[in-house]
Amino acid sequence: KEQEKEKVEVEEEEEEQAPIQLISTQSFEPKMIAQIYTNTFFHYYATTDWSAKMYISLAYLGFISVQHQEYLLPEIQRKYGVLHWKNLQIEKNVKKRSKKYKFTMNKHFDEVLTKIDTFQENNWLNGEYRTLLKNIFDGGPKKIELLGSSALFEVHTTELLDENGVVVAGEVGYTIGSTYTSLTGFFDSKSKDENGKMLHPSTGKIQMVVLGKLLEKKGISFWNLGHPPRSTAMAYKRELGAEVVSRKDFLNIWFEARNKPCNERVGCDVIDAQII
Repeated sequence: KEQEKEKVEVEEEEEEQAPIQLISTQSFEPKMIAQIYTNTFFHYYATTDWSAKMYISLAYLGFISVQHQEYLLPEIQRKYGVLHWKNLQIEKNVKKRSKKYKFTMNKHFDEVLTKIDTFQENNWLNGEYRTLLKNIFDGGPKKIELLGSSALFEVHTTELLDENGVVVAGEVGYTIGSTYTSLTGFFDSKSKDENGKMLHPSTGKIQMVVLGKLLEKKGISFWNLGHPPRSTAMAYKRELGAEVVSRKDFLNIWFEARNKPCNERVGCDVIDAQII
């Protein structure tokens, strides 16, 4: 089984990269979006439309966007990493180390995005993208204005705080209906003690596991982790229990969940991380 998994991961890494296609609001017509969904060769698209309406519409349709220079690059992925709550894995050391941390949501937006830039080598969430998310975040839940949907889109940050109230891990993502999608995050890998050991080991996983437990409690259907785990990157997704699904299978569960309200709004929670 391990050999089969490695083979799939290598194939995933070696997939041919397709030319980037331009996308606009005209592409959201049902026939055109259906063509985009079924053509699995193309996956990256590009636009210079940085409006909130454009970004939210793309997210609702299942795209996950990054930034390159002046372009917003929405991707309708060939495969997705999806975490269903029954598969959530909690390592013993993660549970043990969680006791000294506090978990919050939507309390430290600017600090989380600044630290993502500090701790990530190739951070794409800056400049115009950061401004866009900040404006959406400050404006609160936004109604989806596409395909007659009544679902709400909302940007969230999650934060893991140490005993001194310092944010040592966090991420930014968004909810649509009963879905949650991660964009990017960080954990403090630089702070060391006098012996050179990390001061905050496992904090990235602690933050994610607590977030997963909270999302389940709120009635979120599943966690969209974006790109699936590969052999050389993002192994933490596999360790959390994520499974790799095709675009077709992802869209089937996405379409059902994006218009379904969750049990309780994902809001400004403050809890002890040791709930895990």
